[in-house]
Amino acid sequence: MIGLCLALRSEQRIDLEQLQLSGGATTSIFPLVEAWLQESTDHWNALRAVSSRKIDDGFWSIVDFIFVGVFPKFRRACFRFYSGDGPVLHEMISEPERRYFERKMLAFLEVAYAAFSEKRRLSWSGTFELMLALEVA
Repeated sequence: MIGLCLALRSEQRIDLEQLQLSGGATTSIFPLVEAWLQESTDHWNALRAVSSRKIDDGFWSIVDFIFVGVFPKFRRACFRFYSGDGPVLHEMISEPERRYFERKMLAFLEVAYAAFSEKRRLSWSGTFELMLALEVA
């Protein structure tokens, strides 16, 4: 029975429309990311395009989803917060770190948007790799 539940869950794709924009572990500490997403329907469509194959892990907000997707080392902390066993993100990071994380998330979203605008299909990992390559260039 457990195997069947895991198999069913593994096929469940993330549905961005079911999530709040902000809140959860990130508690609205990335206002520029929220503003970017609210700026244009095409911004949402770009995020949908790169996340279309992502599995729904039970994120509480879209910003949490993006944050953990770009910074997977915070995955455990995010889910600890969800279970009531950990602090919100802003209690764990400094203001310079918050600004750094926000810039990286925006860079990721801009790469996703550029690919979407050019009608190129990129996965989440492909978008992330391209973002890193552009940073080095």
